[in-house]
Amino acid sequence: MLKRLILACLAASALSQPGRADPSFDCHTNLGLSEQTICANADLAHLDTDMSQLYFSIANDTTGRYYRRLKRDQRQWLRDRDDCGANVRCLRIIYRARIQEFNGILYGGD
Repeated sequence: MLKRLILACLAASALSQPGRADPSFDCHTNLGLSEQTICANADLAHLDTDMSQLYFSIANDTTGRYYRRLKRDQRQWLRDRDDCGANVRCLRIIYRARIQEFNGILYGGD
């Protein structure tokens, strides 16, 4: 019982930490090196959430071959992201480029 209480307090403490951010994926699953890095870095977690929201905004308004192309391109982008490994600079660059690309699709510019 005490162990559960301690774990609950630790979980609540982690959730209330300032600057803490959650990416669009579950940080408690079996993660690759790039995903571990994103989970450990609030800036990268924010970028991941922003990119994911843009992706789904586009995906929800896309059908047919454009939707299939979007999914194919996103799978390739995820492979490219994973090639960054634990390199925070590389991850920032790849996320910012993808966000800029999606903003261009949604808003017709940067």
